[in-house]
Amino acid sequence: MITDIIMPESEGIELALTLHRTQPQLPVIAISGGGNWTPEFHLSIARQAGALHAFEKPFVVEELLQRVGELLQKPGQLD
Repeated sequence: MITDIIMPESEGIELALTLHRTQPQLPVIAISGGGNWTPEFHLSIARQAGALHAFEKPFVVEELLQRVGELLQKPGQLD
């Protein structure tokens, strides 16, 4: 799952927490460009909520794709 942290009608942190609790095998990647707090703060909270990787906007697409590829190759991640 790739999710933004700051969204208009829901919070990515809540989504990451819910997924980590209900589907712990599902890897989460968080993305943030800020909001009321710095992107670093939001991404730190996302990691605490279970996100395996976190990217600050703007990010390098190739780095995101590399992380997704690595997660897809890990056994048991998406079973």
